[in-house]
Amino acid sequence: MLTSATAAWVAHAIFWALLIGGVAFGELRKKAAAAILLAWIAGWWGSSHVPYGPALFPSFVAVLAVALVLLVFKGDVRV
Repeated sequence: MLTSATAAWVAHAIFWALLIGGVAFGELRKKAAAAILLAWIAGWWGSSHVPYGPALFPSFVAVLAVALVLLVFKGDVRV
């Protein structure tokens, strides 16, 4: 089973891969990438200012990764 630390690492890896890959392959505009990046920075900075924030930050990153999947792949990924 995955630990929460591993799940957090996977969420971050997928987030950064989708962000960089989406811009590199032209599937994500630079303004949209900047907005997502600013949301990540705001979440990272703000996580130290709310109760249980550091524990909730990986979940926030996972939500951003899901948003990136929808933006980059123009919808949900079929499995």
